[in-house]
Amino acid sequence: MKILKTLSAATLLIVIAGCSDEAKEKYDEAGTQASKAAKTAGEGISADAKAAMPKVKAATDEASKKIAEATDNTKKAAEQGLMTGKVKQALMSASGLEAKDIEVSTEA
Repeated sequence: MKILKTLSAATLLIVIAGCSDEAKEKYDEAGTQASKAAKTAGEGISADAKAAMPKVKAATDEASKKIAEATDNTKKAAEQGLMTGKVKQALMSASGLEAKDIEVSTEA
């Protein structure tokens, strides 16, 4: 095992020492280009996110509006159902009226 570690360290030293100045320069250039590419990609993602925000806000506002309308409609339906029951009860309580077939509409 000790021989393997020594051999690996020697090979690494040869590879590093054996790099020419031209090779080192190309490695530096490749690193610089990769860094620039990452920066450009990040800027593009940021621009896309900024462009999407107004659309997300508009969709959220529209959804909120529809939820408010649905809540209002549910409230109105419940109130109309309650009124219908009260009217039917009052008619059935009146003496001499046949109220079993009465339908009450609360729609305007």
